[in-house]
Amino acid sequence: MAMDLSLPPSVVRRNKLDISLGYCNDIQPNRLLSLGPVYEVRVDNPDHLIDLLVHDAVDGCAYFVNHFRAKEKEWEYVCFARSEEWTIFCSIFSTALAYNPLFADGRRRRLCSGGTRIIGKDDLQQALHRPLSDPAEELQQALLMNLDLSEAMTGKNLSNGFNIGGSKTLVYVTGQPGNGKHIPAERAREFAAFMARFHNSIAQSLPLFIGTGSDLNFSEHGNLYYDLCSRLSPSYVGNPLAARRWGRETDEDTTIPTAKGVVASIDAVSTYLDLQGDQRSILIKGLGGVGLLVARHYVEEGWKVYATDIDAKKLERAREELGAAVTPVEEMNWDRIPAVKIFSPNSSSGSLTRENLPLLKNLGVQAVVGGENNIRDKHLDADFIYEETGILIFADFLLNGGGAWIVDAEMVERAVEDVEDWIESYQVPTVRRTIELAKELDRSPESIFTDFIQRKVKELVA
Repeated sequence: MAMDLSLPPSVVRRNKLDISLGYCNDIQPNRLLSLGPVYEVRVDNPDHLIDLLVHDAVDGCAYFVNHFRAKEKEWEYVCFARSEEWTIFCSIFSTALAYNPLFADGRRRRLCSGGTRIIGKDDLQQALHRPLSDPAEELQQALLMNLDLSEAMTGKNLSNGFNIGGSKTLVYVTGQPGNGKHIPAERAREFAAFMARFHNSIAQSLPLFIGTGSDLNFSEHGNLYYDLCSRLSPSYVGNPLAARRWGRETDEDTTIPTAKGVVASIDAVSTYLDLQGDQRSILIKGLGGVGLLVARHYVEEGWKVYATDIDAKKLERAREELGAAVTPVEEMNWDRIPAVKIFSPNSSSGSLTRENLPLLKNLGVQAVVGGENNIRDKHLDADFIYEETGILIFADFLLNGGGAWIVDAEMVERAVEDVEDWIESYQVPTVRRTIELAKELDRSPESIFTDFIQRKVKELVA
C-alpha cells in the first residue's frame, strides 16, 4: 500500500528558498576568527578517520572528509579538529536539498542546519549501555553518535517544513572526571573560542553554512558561553546575545517549543489509546528542560507521574516544585511501579533498551513518546519492538522538532510562535496517521515515518 504521509506544505524542491534564505549575507570573513584552512583528508570508514585523528592530526587544525561512508550510508562532509582536551566533529548529512546565496559575495553556497552537543565519557557510556576503556573507541563512538544526529537533523528539518540539509556538531570532552560537561568557568572563554574558530573555518573554507542552535548542554554557565561565543561567531543563534550582535531576531529557548510538541504528541497518543482515569500514567526519564516541562504539564492534568533522573538534584528540585504529585523512582527500581501507560524519555539517548523493554511491557507501557534524541538503543530494531510488544514508538525527529523550528524559522523570517500551527496541523496528525499505518502494515510508527523521510530526501536531491 502507498504511504499517504506528507511533508509540511512549506517544503519545496531545492532552489525555491534561495531568496528568503539569505539571512547571513552580513557575514564578513575578515571579522571571523578561525583555525585557518580546512585540510581535506581521504579515509574510507570511521576506523580510518579515528586512526588519522589519533596519530596524525595536528592540534588546532581543521580537517574534512568529502563523501564519508559509514553504516551503508553516505555523509556529504565530516569535519573534525582537536585540542588537548576537546575533540570536535561536525557531520553534514546533506546540503543538496536547498541552495542559498550567503556572504553577499556573489558565490553560491549550500546550506545545512543543526545544533551542538557537548558530551563526556560518562554520558557516552550511558547512551551506549556499556563501558568504553580505550580512548580510540571513545572517539569512534562519539563520531558515530555525531553521524546519527546529523542524519536525524535532515529528517527533523524536513519535518518542520524546511528543505535544508542536516548537520550536527559534537564535542567530546576528555581528560576530566564526571560527565565531561562541567567545563570550569575559567576555561569557558578558551572553549568558546575553539568552537567558534572551528565553525568559522568550515563556513569560510567549505561551500556550506552551519547554523548552530542552542542544544549545548552548557546551562551551568548561564549566558557566559553564549556571551563569549557570539562575540566570535555568527553561527550561534537562538540566544539574545547572538541575536543582538549578528542581527538575529529569535531569543527563545528551544526547550519550550520542543516540550510543547512532545506534550501534544503524548496527548494525541493517549487520546488514540483512550486512556481514562487511573490509566493516565506516565514515567518520565530525564528532568532537564523538556522532561521537567512534561512532568509539570501532566501533574497539572491530574495524571499519575513517575520520574527518574541520574542527577539526584534534578529529582529533588522537581519534588520541591511539584510535591507529592511526582513519585521519584530510580531506574533500577522501575519494577516497583504498579503500572504505567506512557514512557517519556527526555535524557541523552538510548533509553529504550533490550534489557528494560520486557520490564516496560510488563508495566503495561503502550507507547514511548519523548523528546530524547535516539530514543532506543541502536541494537533494538523498531519493528521488532512493535512485533514483540505492540508498544508504539515514534521517530525522534518528528517528536523533537522545537529546536529545529527556532533555528530554521530565522532563515525564512517566520515567527517562532507559528510552531503552534505546525504542531496542530502537521506534527499531531502525522503521529496519529503513523499509528494507523502501524496497524495496517504491522510495522512500527517510527520505521514507517523514517522510511518515508528517506524516500523524500532521495526525491529532493534527484
